[in-house]
Amino acid sequence: MAPADCRRCLSDIIRTGRKNFSGKQGGRILGPWCNYRYEQYPFFSSSPLLQLPEPLLVVSAPEPAPAPSPAPAANVKLRTTGGGTTGNKTGKILAIALPIVAVVIVTAVICSCSWRKRKTSGKPLLPDTTNPEGIHSIDSIIIDLSTLRAATSNFAEGNKLGEGGFGAVYKGILPGDQEIAVKRLSQSSRQGIVELKNELVLVAKLQHKNLVRLVGVCLEDHEKLLVYEYMPNKSLDTILFGMLLIC
Repeated sequence: MAPADCRRCLSDIIRTGRKNFSGKQGGRILGPWCNYRYEQYPFFSSSPLLQLPEPLLVVSAPEPAPAPSPAPAANVKLRTTGGGTTGNKTGKILAIALPIVAVVIVTAVICSCSWRKRKTSGKPLLPDTTNPEGIHSIDSIIIDLSTLRAATSNFAEGNKLGEGGFGAVYKGILPGDQEIAVKRLSQSSRQGIVELKNELVLVAKLQHKNLVRLVGVCLEDHEKLLVYEYMPNKSLDTILFGMLLIC
């Protein structure tokens, strides 16, 4: 609580005390943030935690007994040394419940922030394997489908090098007379996209003189194409069935 709010709260309590304790030997006011008590004898033996200016503590001469006042505010409980108690159950419940609710809210916020931080830091390092868009994050050359159709004579049977479980491989020639081997994954294969992405991840992470080099990738019109460097002296199985190190 700010000092100004504390002083304002204390002033309100003092005014309430003047109104309700007029002509009595002592009294107490218990609030949600602070308590107020006065007696005709010393009752506080410790050192004060805060010394307030004198004007706030000056009590004027007793005023004439006022007419019966309405019930005190919900957060004020009155007690006199004579044993008479006037309070409000709602105020007492609020005084107990509010701190508990505040603790619960703060704890929930801390747990939520911690969970979000763990979720963010726990993201996988490899591309997402559930949608084709994740493949574009790999540093591969994207080749147009029209370029590959022209290079392979529209995937002509005469250019087919072989066929494996996930599709066929075609020989082609790119502009500049670069020979390539195009692995065309089967559109009906449910594992085709997973196989494609796994192979891309492997090629992106591994570099070896005997590893078939990936030239590019094409994802157009539902086609899933991997383009490798054509190496006549390498086994076709290297392309058909995955990336194999040839010793």
